[in-house]
Amino acid sequence: MNKCITFFVLLLGIASLFLEWGSTHTAHVYVITNIMDFVIVFLSLGQLFVEIKKSKHPIIYLKRNAFSIVFLAFFVILFSISKVLQFLGTDVVIIHITGIIVLRNLFILLKIFTRFQKISVFFHNIVNHPAQTIVFSFAMVILTGTLLLVMPFASATGEPISLLDSFFTATSAVCVTGLVVFDTGVQFSFVGQIIILVLIQIGGLSIMLLSFSVIFLFKRSLSLENKLLVSYIVDEEDLGKIKGMALRIILSTFFIEACGAVILFFTMRTPGRSLLFRMYNAVFHAISAFCNAGFSLNGDSLCNLGNSFSLLTIGGLIIFGGIGFSTIFDTRSWIKKKIQTLRGKGKQKTMDTNTVLVLQYTAFLLLAGTLLIYFTEHANTLLPKKVGSQYLHAFFQSITLRTAGFNSIPFDKLATSTLVIMLPFMFIGGASGSAAGGIKVNTIGVIIAYFRAYLKKNDDTIIKDARVEHRVVVHSFLLFFIAICIICFSAFILSLTENQPYIAVLFETVSAFATVGVSTGITASLSFVGKVIIICLMFFGRLGPLTILAAAASGKKKLGYRYPRADIHIG
Repeated sequence: MNKCITFFVLLLGIASLFLEWGSTHTAHVYVITNIMDFVIVFLSLGQLFVEIKKSKHPIIYLKRNAFSIVFLAFFVILFSISKVLQFLGTDVVIIHITGIIVLRNLFILLKIFTRFQKISVFFHNIVNHPAQTIVFSFAMVILTGTLLLVMPFASATGEPISLLDSFFTATSAVCVTGLVVFDTGVQFSFVGQIIILVLIQIGGLSIMLLSFSVIFLFKRSLSLENKLLVSYIVDEEDLGKIKGMALRIILSTFFIEACGAVILFFTMRTPGRSLLFRMYNAVFHAISAFCNAGFSLNGDSLCNLGNSFSLLTIGGLIIFGGIGFSTIFDTRSWIKKKIQTLRGKGKQKTMDTNTVLVLQYTAFLLLAGTLLIYFTEHANTLLPKKVGSQYLHAFFQSITLRTAGFNSIPFDKLATSTLVIMLPFMFIGGASGSAAGGIKVNTIGVIIAYFRAYLKKNDDTIIKDARVEHRVVVHSFLLFFIAICIICFSAFILSLTENQPYIAVLFETVSAFATVGVSTGITASLSFVGKVIIICLMFFGRLGPLTILAAAASGKKKLGYRYPRADIHIG
């Protein structure tokens, strides 16, 4: 608990420092920073008194922690001075407050860093738990992105963006959602856009895989804990294959994004723009598409793209990013073996059950989504387009419902029936282990296979002549149930806090939880509570309820006995 408090104070100190230095002093910022200041003082002094009380030799403790105590004393003194100046509130003394606050927070940071060895133990304990590491890593990247986006240099106007909007944007980028409170290409400067792009790449590729690539570049060996963590992320149980699998994922990601950027460079229309902007625009949209982020430099997303080949390229990147690398690698291996078999050079390879499941359900959902969207919108938003273009845009929107977030037709003009049709497609999402969100096609495939087995009175759940473990079936139903509960509860709260039609609120809720990023246009008008709820939904949706539950689990040992069986009547 003591280590957690130290680390929490560290986060508050950094956040308060960035807020005071980089934010406009609005009423919200004033209240937030004052709350942070008093919490820091309370926790720091309380922690010191508790440690002194627990120490068997207080004098020895004070000598060993002299530097830390001195820094804390300076912090308390400067804290008191800054609060007195704020209370006086005259124009003469207000000028000096910011400098005092910055100096004050630097002292608390120095005080905390003198205890860095204790914090490192805290980090070590987290790393030993893969689920906790993933949750913690995503939270830290989101926090870092928030603190960078709130700085003046991230804004196109030089005026700092509000803390909540920066937090919302950073969460949406890291969780590769695409929901935005304002136009990315207008509100953010070039530096701000680069920050968002880096956050998208980190969130899409996975933080720990990027860390692995850094380790590889510096020729350092991978510890057993890190191997277990990467194994948890890439879903590979054979630790001997971890290095090869992770490197293939990283290199394949950059290769696919590069190919997409080259095609978009020659096909995307950017009239009146320089060559460098065309290159940057192509790279930005290629990374955003492959990571299923949905961020665009255009205010209307892709509604005025005007090029079918660009639309298909972005759609292809979304599909590749949404089916997962295990599916991509296995399909490529199957095709290679198929060609060799046709040439009489070997035996045909059988596709993995997971690959067959992902490809079949992906194809079915894409086709079904295309036909349904065309059916409900061919006389509405698709009406001005030619028949061939109507099917193309319906197909593209069917792709983006796999958690991409781009739109080539105005979503604020969609029929209610179309919005209702889109909800289950967004809820399902893409494949496990991909950049996509949702509960995943793998989960739905297992649930459907279970019902099929139940109707046939089979004890085993079978997919492609293979038995699915009972544990996987239970996890699938648990994930489905938790997701439904989270969406229903969040939509209910938003219906109370937002003055919007319920279908728009429900659509926004599902879009956030499934990290899709499409919206009927209500994101920017959300209240403070509404934005916080959407932020939480994006975070939960990207990591997955089961990962967060696993991170929160206490890790107690299993019982050495079983309770008697209960006879419960249902139905």
